[in-house]
Order: sequence, then structure tokens, then C-alpha cells
Amino acid sequence: MTHETLSARRVRLKAECSAQRAAMQAAVLSIPAPRDLLSSLPRPSKPVLIAAGLALGLFVSRPRKLLALIPAAAGLWKLARPLLETIRQASSAAAHSSQL
Repeated sequence: MTHETLSARRVRLKAECSAQRAAMQAAVLSIPAPRDLLSSLPRPSKPVLIAAGLALGLFVSRPRKLLALIPAAAGLWKLARPLLETIRQASSAAAHSSQL
């Protein structure tokens, strides 16, 4: 069993710590920055952001009367979508025929 002197042990431990610090620095620098991660994600459209904001606001504030209207509004939207599409097509056809 070798007995190292206190100063030799101190030198060895400093070298180990320095190597560990260098390895840790390399590991930390290899982690991508959060903005790099966010830039790789697709950007949501404005209506999606607006809907998400409204949903979050309703979830946080929990207004009972408004929450009771959400299923009815969703049903009305499902009924109105085909009608809105028909109106959009009719107005598009009218605009197209007026250009001729």
C-alpha cells in the first residue's frame, strides 16, 4: 500500500477535478439552446394561437356560465361549417363570373 503525501494527493485531486470540469463543460456546450429547439418546431397560425389563448383563459378563470355554453357552441359550429363553406363557394363563384 502506497502512502502518498498530502501535497501529492492534492495535486492528483486538482488534476482529476480539472479533467471533470473540462468533461462537464463539453457536455453542457453540446446541449442545444432553447431557442434552437423552438426554431425547429413548426410555427402555429394566428387562429390556433388565439384559440389556445382563449382555452387557457377559460381554463384558468373557469367561468361556469361560459363553460356550460362551450358544448352548445361546438355543436353550432359543426352545423354552421358546411353552410359557411357553401356561402364561401357561392361568393367565390360570383366573384369569378363577374370577372369574366
